[in-house]
Amino acid sequence: MEEVVSKNSQLFAIVTLFLNCIPLLPQTTEVPNQTRATVPFVMSWKANTPGCDSKYFQGREMKAQFTSQASIIVSLLPDSGKLAMLLSVANEEKGPGRLEVIPENVHLLKLTGKGFSELKRVDASKEAKSRERRVRIAQALGAGLSSFGSETTANGNATYSDGTTATYSATMPNPQAQADAVNRAQENIQKAHAEGAVLIGQELKRTSLDPGQSITGRVFFPRQKKGSNVLLWVDLGNARYEFPLEIPE
Repeated sequence: MEEVVSKNSQLFAIVTLFLNCIPLLPQTTEVPNQTRATVPFVMSWKANTPGCDSKYFQGREMKAQFTSQASIIVSLLPDSGKLAMLLSVANEEKGPGRLEVIPENVHLLKLTGKGFSELKRVDASKEAKSRERRVRIAQALGAGLSSFGSETTANGNATYSDGTTATYSATMPNPQAQADAVNRAQENIQKAHAEGAVLIGQELKRTSLDPGQSITGRVFFPRQKKGSNVLLWVDLGNARYEFPLEIPE
């Protein structure tokens, strides 16, 4: 937990650096291609363009756009089984007013041979329950198999009433070994439950930002092949912010 807090503190330091050091990108009045957007303005991230920047943090690329309306920083994060998009949104101190941040307005499109195809967003709550269910099944099977091998054998000699003797071997369940297997299974299930709670807590929440306020969260998508090209759309207010990204190796 301390490691997570430390990493988050470092991340917020990077976010603050972005917000304080990069010039604003003025809104364009160019009417966007209607096949690309249903919003009045489209802001496309481009390298070496005023208001656009990128930096590397812990080996991950972070891209940012800064306008008179909002500041947005995005980054792709490794996540067990899924693709996590880290998104930080800040409403400018002198912004036009309240800014609505809606996770459903975050879209990720994958480049295919026929163009871009939108990826379905993964709900963190459903994903957490699915992961815990898989762990429960695996642990139940593991505990059951362990019980078959959790036996102890006692050997000895028996003397009968007629004076003859014979050796014997008795096999019986080992309750301690079986209890240990059950305890390990419970620990793994509890760990999966705790990780699921963290996953849900990290997910970007719908919120209203007053001028000067910001929020950071993750949006999850299906896992993609490393090196794939994707396009992130973030609709905020009357603008769409576009970020071309590549799945990290």
